[in-house]
Formats: sequence, C-alpha cells, structure tokens
Amino acid sequence: MASNSVSVRSILNKDQLLTLETILDTFIGKLDEKAIAKMNKYFQEVAPSVKEEQIRALATIDASGLTQPTTGWTAVDEALGFLTRTMSKAKQQEFIKTLQLLSQGSTMGVLSQGKHWTGFANLSRHDRETLILNWQQSRFATLRALYKGLAGISMMSSYYVVQGEPLHKVLGFPTKDPIRSDPDYIPPQGHYPERMTMLSYQEATAKDLHYDVIVIGSGAGGGVVAGQLAKAGKRVLVIEKGRYFHESEFDSCESKGFEHLYEKSSLFPSTDGSLSIMAGSTFGGSTTINWSASLKPQHFVREDWAKQGLPYYTSSKFTDDLDRVCERIGAETSGIRHNVPNQILINGCKKLGYHYDDIPQNTGGKLHPCHWCFTGCKDGIKNGTMNTWLRDAAQHGAQFLDRTRVLRVLVKKGKAVGVECLIHGTNQKIRIGADRVVVSAGSLHSPGVLKRSGLSNPNIGRHLRVHPVSFCCGKMDYAVDSWNGSIMTALSNVTENCHGDYYGAKLEVPVLHPGLFSALMPWRGAREHKQLMLEFRNFAPVVVLVRDKDSVASVSYDDQGEVNVDFKISKHDADSVMAGLVAAFRVLVADGARELHTSDARIPIFVFKSNEPSDVNNPRFNAWLDALRAHGPPETLATAHLMGSCRMGISPKNSVVNPQGETHEVKNLYVADASVFPTSTGVNPMVSTEAVSYGIATHIINSFQASRL
Repeated sequence: MASNSVSVRSILNKDQLLTLETILDTFIGKLDEKAIAKMNKYFQEVAPSVKEEQIRALATIDASGLTQPTTGWTAVDEALGFLTRTMSKAKQQEFIKTLQLLSQGSTMGVLSQGKHWTGFANLSRHDRETLILNWQQSRFATLRALYKGLAGISMMSSYYVVQGEPLHKVLGFPTKDPIRSDPDYIPPQGHYPERMTMLSYQEATAKDLHYDVIVIGSGAGGGVVAGQLAKAGKRVLVIEKGRYFHESEFDSCESKGFEHLYEKSSLFPSTDGSLSIMAGSTFGGSTTINWSASLKPQHFVREDWAKQGLPYYTSSKFTDDLDRVCERIGAETSGIRHNVPNQILINGCKKLGYHYDDIPQNTGGKLHPCHWCFTGCKDGIKNGTMNTWLRDAAQHGAQFLDRTRVLRVLVKKGKAVGVECLIHGTNQKIRIGADRVVVSAGSLHSPGVLKRSGLSNPNIGRHLRVHPVSFCCGKMDYAVDSWNGSIMTALSNVTENCHGDYYGAKLEVPVLHPGLFSALMPWRGAREHKQLMLEFRNFAPVVVLVRDKDSVASVSYDDQGEVNVDFKISKHDADSVMAGLVAAFRVLVADGARELHTSDARIPIFVFKSNEPSDVNNPRFNAWLDALRAHGPPETLATAHLMGSCRMGISPKNSVVNPQGETHEVKNLYVADASVFPTSTGVNPMVSTEAVSYGIATHIINSFQASRL
C-alpha cells in the first residue's frame, strides 16, 4: 500500500518525516533489558504459559523492523497511506502541520508545558513516552486528541497490516485465515457461484442507453429494489461505486479486507474525531462485509414509525415483507455454534438472570465459522445481496456497472430522467437515461447524490442516526481467541429499556483481530502495551450498541465531494452507553473475567486481586462501576450502522421522502436504503433496510402501472 502515500510523503520535509518515524518508534519500539526483565516477572506471576522467548521476540520488534525491502514497504508509508485514505485533504494538511509543530523546539516548549524546548525527535525515549502519557491524561481535549491520533496511526501501521506478521506470529494469531487463504481452498458446497457480469467500458459508453429503472447502490436497499423490479419485468441497471469481487477473490486478512471493501479503506473519523465510522464500499455494500446479524425491528420501533404518520410499519403487510426478506436471505438460528466470546456473553447473562438470545444469521441454517467474514464471505454462505437479490436481478435481465460514481440525477420538468456518472474510476462522464431513478447509496452518500442533483430540502443529510457503540473487554484465565469461529451470534436486551422509552442499549459480541484491538485499547507505554498484546488471546470483547434518540448528527460534503460526518452525543444517549457498559462488565465478571478494560485511557483498569474470586458483589468492583458511571462514556465511540439522513415522512418540513419512498421535490426519484428510517432501529439494520426497500420497490412497480392509466 506504499503507493497510496507517495503524494503525501513527497511534500513532507526531512524534519516532518523524522518526527513521524520517531512517533512510530515511541509507540512500537524495541524494549531494553530492564523492560524485558519486568515483563518476565509479570508473566511469571500472572501467566506462566507466556514464555521468555515470546516476550523477547515481541520486545525486540519495532516499527522500523517491520520494513519489507523487497516491496519497499515501511510503517511510515503505511501511516501516510492510512492518512490519505481516511482523511480529507484539509485534515491531511492539519496532520502535516502537526508534524511540523512537533519538530520545532518553540512549539514543543508549549506542548510540554515548558519541559522540553527541542524537537520531539530529539527527546529520549523515556521523555517521549512520558510526554505522550501526559497528553493522554491532559485536561485539554486538544492534547488528548493529539495522543489518540498518534496512537491510532501507529497501531494501524503495525499490528493492523499484513506486514505486521512478525508481531502476529508472536501473539499466536494467523495474519490471514489459515484455511481460506490456501490457494487450493474449496468452499463447503464444493464450488463457487458463477461470476456475475459487469458492463464493460464500451457497453456502458454506448449511445442512447436507457432503462426503466436505474438503481444507485447495490447494498441492502439497492439489491432488494433491483431484484424486485427486474422480476417485475423492468429493465434495470445497478450502478455501484465500489468494485465487484467474486467470492474466490476475497482476501481473508484484516487490512486487505478493509483496503478493498470499506469506505475510505478503513475506519474513518467524524469531523471532531468523537466517532469512528465503518461502512461498506463494494458490490453488495455492507451486506458483503457485515457480521451476518439478521434481526427484525422490534414492535416499539414499528410503533414509533407509525406514530410519525407511517401506519404501514405496524401493518400485517410490513410483517409479511419482513418474513419474505428473512426467507430470501435464510435468516435462521439453526446453524449457530457459538464461539468462546459469544458463549461468555450467554454464560454471564444466565448467571445474572439477564435476557439473552441467539441472533439469526443469514446463512440458511448452515454452520458458518467464517471468522474473517467481515472481509467478505469466501465460503459464499452468507446471503448478502450479492448472492441473493442481485442474483435474482441478474436472472431477470438486470445489468450492473461497478467502479462508477454517480455525480447527479438528471432532472427534467420536475422528473428524474437519468443519471450522469464517472465510469470505471475515470474522469469520463457519461449520461444514461431512465424512467425512474432509485438512490440507494446509503446514509453517507444518498444525501450527496440528492444535493448534487439540485434538491434543496433542508432535511437532506440531517437527522443522521448512528447506533453509537462503546467497546469493552474482560481478560480471562484462558485463551478466548475472539477472532475464531462464527461472528456475533448472541445478544442481550438487558438495558434496551433503561430509560423507560426503549431508547437504550443492547450487548453484542464483536469479532476482534489484533489491529483493531491494539488501536482500541489505551496505550499506557511501550512495555505495557506489548505486555497487553501478549495477552490478546485471553480478552473477551463486548460492544454496547445504543439506540440513539436525540444525539445530533449529520452528513455533509467538502469542496472535493468528500463526505464528512458531524456527531455530538446527547446526555440521554450517553447515559444509555453507561447503562450498557455497567451491564457488560457485570456479565464479563459473572463468567470469570479477571481484568476489565475500556477504550478510554482515563478510566483505570480494574483488576481482581489474586486472592479474590471474580464476583459481581465485590465492593471494590462496585466502587469501580460507580466511578465509571461518574466518568461518563469514552471520548471516542464507533459505529457501523448509519441511518436516517434522508428520512421518510408525510411532510417536506421534516422529511426527505414520502411514505412511498419518492422524494418530496422530484417525481420518479426514490430513495431506498437505511437513510429513509424515521428513527434508529436499535438492532443491526440489514433486515429492516431490506424490508423497507421491499415495500418501496412495490410502490415503484405500482407507479409504472399508474402511469399507464
């Protein structure tokens, strides 16, 4: 991935490059003999199974030691590539300016509160580490943000990448799926499905192309609409800005999967860095890379929507649509085999009397221990749109165009008449005609398509809902190996109604590979972090997923068209985070966790003493929970669920589309994806998106019939 950083590296001066190299060396540095001796003593006392050779091996690897001379890759290149992929041009310039400030003695004097009047690279390792830890604990948000940014870049340039294999090997983690990365691998069904056909450049640039319907996007919304309209006999074209990958082409590796299949090729931050965002950007959208969770919207969500003038969502018709969706994608629990961390959630809930349940998987009841499925389901078992609705569409004559960005919908006399787009990643503009256009570009990009098409409804891009997620974990006395087995198969609703309004939190279990783990866990020094990583296999993770009620979030775009997300959590939703975290920690302790960690460096780790059992009634533990509540939620939350930025309603005063999914402003222009949700769902939104889009597809089909009358 070094090529991604060439443009940025070329404008870094010598001092800036040296500063970046020194930052990486501080976070991922070689340890001296004194530090190694401390690590040996620690593991002799708490984990004798960790041997001295492992400790020494990890201790002597630094960022520069990960360099690969044959390819020219370095951790510095990766860091710069990460910046170019995840940050806007303006943010990149801010980071370069930060490197310059860190290289200057005068600025360092201010940043160190007068302790160091020399460039960061000139400080001793001890002084660099002490300074960073001071920033981490600072009362100034700017300094805490500086720490978080530098730590995140360092971890994502080492433990996260395939070139971090030397680190992974010491941890006992296979960098790539050891089964599915075999070049001779054969999927369980004995064969891969037939490759889908994308339109060629020549075919797409042919003159006078015209369709009944153009669908922009191929995810949970667009896939359903395309399948249903094609089955109804309509000539359909699906345009996807991401690339089509056949199942055999998925790369079962943490960093490669993100690079090829995700928006901005990674997690990316909101404008102020308070939210890390994960979204699919490939054929099939997020259904290609999600964790198979197939949950229907609960009754209170449907009732909320009906109260907003949308009675369809409490009707038997919508119930039927949900059932049809679940049948088509094979949403079942019969094939579930819980992995260790999901079983820990179940065990802890059982012991506490908390609610727990299995999460239906869209796998048709088949066993699916595809632990790298967030990088694309190489087995072809997960029923995303790519091998369900879009296959239906293809069988009924639909055509597909990938790597193509829609600039705008063409509007004539108040009606949508086609699209203008950039084809196959080029600057070649083409126009394609259509009688109907359906925007299914997701909550990040559907607002952008509408705005670039001249729509002026002030609700476009507003009312974003994100399901803010907080991460926590407990260290067990045994190997959990949270990357191993089926992803996200259990949940608890124990705090979903913690306020009495059903805007609370659920507990679920994420998949956890060392890259994200290293970035999520606070860095408390080079030795302490390597010590933590040597225990990576023993950590059981839980995520607290909040049904956000009144946090303020929106989507906007800069001058280059790059998407920006603004997010500010409300007190109500922050309280939901805390209720969920307290419950999650109680669950982990109930099943034997010995240490408890959050993602916030300012919250101390809780450790049971060697002579104390893991007990939810332990007074020290409960005092720690009280302190946790008083502290409030971690500064940085995450999301993989984006909803509501083009919400549905009965009036253009507070919504973007009408109950049929058609925009209030332009006829024959529809939106069908999670962006039309009137509120957040509180559950993984794939099934809700597909069912809502199924209903909108029915309205579009009926609109053709009505136009002939």
